[in-house]
Amino acid sequence: MYLRSFPDVEGRRIQVSTNEGFMPAWSHSGRELFFVSGSGDFVAAEIDPVSGRVLSRQVLFPYPEGALRSPVSILAWPAPGDQRFLMARPFGGDSEQAASEFVLVNNFFEELRQRVAN
Repeated sequence: MYLRSFPDVEGRRIQVSTNEGFMPAWSHSGRELFFVSGSGDFVAAEIDPVSGRVLSRQVLFPYPEGALRSPVSILAWPAPGDQRFLMARPFGGDSEQAASEFVLVNNFFEELRQRVAN
C-alpha cells in the first residue's frame, strides 16, 4: 500500500505496508494510518505529516476472526483518541446476506435515551 499526495497523484509515492495492505483509515490526529496487512494483522504506521515519510510501523493486534474485510471499503474505524476501533462483522444467520447489509445508527445515545424514556 502506498501514499500519494493529492491532487498530484502521479508524483512521488511512499510505501506504507511491507506485506500488502488494505482497509486504510487515518487516525484522528492525522499522524497514523491504520490498515490490515496481507498477513492479517491490524497495523499502525506513524507518518510524518510534513515529509510524508513512514516513521514506524507497529502491529496492534491480529485482525479479529469474523470481522468483515474488504479490499475496497473501510470496515474498521478508529474511535476518538485512536485507542479503540469500531469493526464491522456479519449480523444474523446467513453470513453472505449479512455481509451485504450495514446498519449505522446516527446519534445512538440520543436514540437510546428516547427509547428508554418511553
